Amino acid sequence: MSIHDAPPNTPPTYTTHNHLPQPPPTHTSHNHNLHPQVSDEALIQLLQLGFSHKEATRALRFNEGDVQRAAAFCVETRQQQAARREQEREHRVKRRKQMQ
Repeated sequence: MSIHDAPPNTPPTYTTHNHLPQPPPTHTSHNHNLHPQVSDEALIQLLQLGFSHKEATRALRFNEGDVQRAAAFCVETRQQQAARREQEREHRVKRRKQMQ
């Protein structure tokens, strides 16, 4: 039976080098566990605290939906980013002084 002889709405099967039917390949890019859903209620709580949608969603996913841990994660991430920007600024100032 070829793929053209299969009944309609039948998922295709794939063969390997030994010609045994195999299930269709799975792609991890379609794995919904990579981006678990976050509850609307938890998201709203973080948005009301002033975090962006992207920050809140990421924090909730990293912290399994725990709002308190997600809020702490957001604050910590912002502090790390601010420290990194300050270090970069200091580095630029130092380089300018060396060039003069």
